[in-house]
Amino acid sequence: MDLKKYKPCNQRLGCRACHNGKCVALEDTDFGVCGCPFYKTEAQCRKQENENFDRLSRIGRRDLIRKYNLRRRPDVSQYV
Repeated sequence: MDLKKYKPCNQRLGCRACHNGKCVALEDTDFGVCGCPFYKTEAQCRKQENENFDRLSRIGRRDLIRKYNLRRRPDVSQYV
């Protein structure tokens, strides 16, 4: 991944969209006094991914599960 085109961001450590100090999700990383609107903890991400996987399974969208290589992941909130 070529990180040169991405904006620097040091708002949050541990953000899944932050790669080597660059935000790969947002074009504007100047949030002023507010925090990053995109940031989620690892536990929040896994919870949302699992909810999405469960919903796609429930409505029978196996094609999307395969297309995006989705899988149910262990809940990490119990370890945090």
